[in-house]
Amino acid sequence: MTWLVGAFGAGLIMTHQDYFRKYRLSLAQYAEILVAQAFDGKKTADGYRGFDVENAKINGRRGRIEVKSKWTKTPGGKATVIHCKENKRAMTHLAVVLVEPDNHEVNEAWLITKTQAFGLRRRKTKSRYINVKELSEFRLKTDITRKLNTVAKSRI
Repeated sequence: MTWLVGAFGAGLIMTHQDYFRKYRLSLAQYAEILVAQAFDGKKTADGYRGFDVENAKINGRRGRIEVKSKWTKTPGGKATVIHCKENKRAMTHLAVVLVEPDNHEVNEAWLITKTQAFGLRRRKTKSRYINVKELSEFRLKTDITRKLNTVAKSRI
């Protein structure tokens, strides 16, 4: 955080990363805010079922994005799976956001369509999980890492 001194006096300049640290948002809230800002959408209320960002601009069209976030490192090791429920009517896209716990930078983030997300779920079992490694190697994903980090470092 830095202070800005201007015509109206001194004021605090805060980025989304600063806000996340200062007000101790949950990782889910942080990722949802970044995705909403990056895609010019509106974050839904916490706990809203089916999607987290509505009216998002995706490739020139409006859509609804379900945001799934994880720390890149946990006490149990690295993030390996993302939970993906099947909710046919809600989301149009899935954003997966992996965040570094040390500096709160987005390490990796991808956007895929609902159809692609359901196709990536474990095929041999009834599991509702997407393997992070498989997603990182999926050729049809859109990498949104840089876009989210730009938002994270922008002023609120």
